[in-house]
Amino acid sequence: MADISQYLEAIEDAVYGEEVRGAIHDAIQAVNESAEGSAAAAASSATAAAGSATTASQKATAAANSATTASEKATAAAGSATTASEKATAASNSATAAAGSATTASQKATAASDSATAAAGSATTASQKATAAAGSATAASDSATAAAGSATAASGSATQAGNSATAAGTSEANALAYKNEAKEYRDQAAGYAGEGAYSFLVDDEGYICFNYREDE
Repeated sequence: MADISQYLEAIEDAVYGEEVRGAIHDAIQAVNESAEGSAAAAASSATAAAGSATTASQKATAAANSATTASEKATAAAGSATTASEKATAASNSATAAAGSATTASQKATAASDSATAAAGSATTASQKATAAAGSATAASDSATAAAGSATAASGSATQAGNSATAAGTSEANALAYKNEAKEYRDQAAGYAGEGAYSFLVDDEGYICFNYREDE
């Protein structure tokens, strides 16, 4: 509802006829506009309510359909339950027969277990002997490995010594050849020394020297 208190106050404060008429006009106009707004809101609410009613009706129809389907499924489930009951009875009979077979199997299993226990005792003894043998084999393998390592090291040392001896013999032969060649060059240079004031000589250590001789 519109608040027309300000218009009422204007009417009370009006002195002249024109002011009074204007205040009354404004108050009536405000009431009219408020009424029109309320009518529009009511119409909108009515439209929304109608839409909700339609939706509710559709949901009710769908619920009825679902109820019908559920009833049909319940009838089918009852039929399945009857069949399942018959199958359960047959299974119970089969279980009774299986229980008799299981008793016989249990007796046979007990006998087999006794045999297995005896065999396990024999297997334990054999396992202990095998473990002892494996320990001895491991110790022998370790000894053989250590011996192989020592032999490999000795072979390497022998090879290295042989290589060193070969290199020493080669170096000695090369040194002797260089010494003889140096002596030969020295003798040749000594023969040439009398032919000029300048000459090359080779000393006792094999070094080549430049010699200058002054004529007397």
